[in-house]
Amino acid sequence: MGLSGDGDEAERKPTFSNDVLRLEISGPDQEHLSVIDVPGIFKSTTEGLTTKADIGLVRNIVTGYMKNPRSIMLAVVPANVDVATQEILELAAEFDLHGDRTLGVLTKADLVDTGAESGVIALLEGRARRMKLGWHITRNPGQKELQDNMDRGVLEADFFRSCVPWSSVDKDKVGIDSLRLRLKGVHSSLVKTEFPRVKVEIKSRLNACRERLAELGPERNSPAEQMAYLTRISTRFQRLVVLALNATHGADDVFETDHRLRIAPAIMSRMETFSEEMAKYGHTYAFTAQDNDVASDSDIEQPPKLFKVRKEDDLDELVNILHSQGSLQYPQCGDIRDWILQIFQNNRGFELGTFNASLLATCMKRQSAKWTDVGMGFVSDVIIIVHNYVDTALASICNDPTVCNSLMDKLSDELIKRYQRAITNIQFLLDVEKSDTPLTLNHYFNENLQKR
Repeated sequence: MGLSGDGDEAERKPTFSNDVLRLEISGPDQEHLSVIDVPGIFKSTTEGLTTKADIGLVRNIVTGYMKNPRSIMLAVVPANVDVATQEILELAAEFDLHGDRTLGVLTKADLVDTGAESGVIALLEGRARRMKLGWHITRNPGQKELQDNMDRGVLEADFFRSCVPWSSVDKDKVGIDSLRLRLKGVHSSLVKTEFPRVKVEIKSRLNACRERLAELGPERNSPAEQMAYLTRISTRFQRLVVLALNATHGADDVFETDHRLRIAPAIMSRMETFSEEMAKYGHTYAFTAQDNDVASDSDIEQPPKLFKVRKEDDLDELVNILHSQGSLQYPQCGDIRDWILQIFQNNRGFELGTFNASLLATCMKRQSAKWTDVGMGFVSDVIIIVHNYVDTALASICNDPTVCNSLMDKLSDELIKRYQRAITNIQFLLDVEKSDTPLTLNHYFNENLQKR
């Protein structure tokens, strides 16, 4: 268990551990019960032996067993100390509100000071610190008596028979033998109380196991049985995909269990955000200050406003193919004509009364500089939404984690290829739109140009 002991000065080991040392004693005359000896609660540390961490560890060990409604608590308290100072009694009252499973046990009866016996007798007779199950007192051998191999039972019986005032205490409240009989009665009563609840709990767990077994499906030892099992999974998965794409969420309760299964609304929301950001922030220079949510020029320098190109968190398995998380500045505000004039001056040639035809393409390339980041961010987020849907949908219809993980691994290889193809296609579209001479077949462009 790795605990400290004699001869461990060279290496500091813990004094307490959560590990349980279990001793099993069996035989025809042995009682059918388990006795758990937990360490005593303490509040002060001993240098080189215990630490503050040990205080919390011991307390957690003790309260962990006390919380169990099927455990009988023996609140062991030395008879030669004031029971009002014993924290264990307060904890027992906290976890056993009705006192049905707490029995007080007083030890070291032979060490009680002369004149203090009346207080102990009051406890045993129920006149002080009353407990529903009452108190019991024992007398254990001292160190010398142990060395002399004296019989414990005989020693204890002689003490409570001959010593005053212990000889006047009810015989069923003194000694280990009578304590064993009292524990039998408490144990029997607790079993009668808890047994119906145990039956209900067993039945509930049995039903849960049966449901789990049913979810695993029939045995699939042969290839034909395995094929039939995978076919059922694929059919259910395909049905879930159709319902999700058609946004028919009311057709299956599974859509209420995880929002990631509602892929259509998620994609639509991301598309609307992409369209809005592209219209408001997709250009480098604002045509007018009113067209953008940007501050007007001011003598006071302000930090640039930024917007994120990604809305979804990265997945570890896809981080290498997704566009990086990042932010872009809002369009620059001011008189766009100054910028256009600068472009004209930097690109003019020897034209007579006109301007270089490449001027429009140069302006367009500068104005669309953010398109790549915004577009790639949009596609990356859609990939995340799709991947989360596939993973969640598969987990919802396949309850065998091993099979589910194996299927997801198989699907991921093909999915990643398609994700990469989507990234490549969006890059191709961006390259086409941003290169060479701008072209549009929108008749409104020419009509508006003629009006100006």
